[in-house]
Amino acid sequence: VYDGPVAAPVEEGQPVGALRVWIGDTLSQETPLFAAESIGVGTLPQRALDAVKELAVGWLR
Repeated sequence: VYDGPVAAPVEEGQPVGALRVWIGDTLSQETPLFAAESIGVGTLPQRALDAVKELAVGWLR
């Protein structure tokens, strides 16, 4: 399940979502997803660029 960008900071091993496998209308499998590495808060220019990217392609979800 992807609900949009994960807000930083993120610690390695932190739960960030779930993977659900559906067969028709039946949930076949579900497993949690965890961050593979720690990520800190970006600089102001990095965050601004990320916001522009999200506005440009976020509507595709």
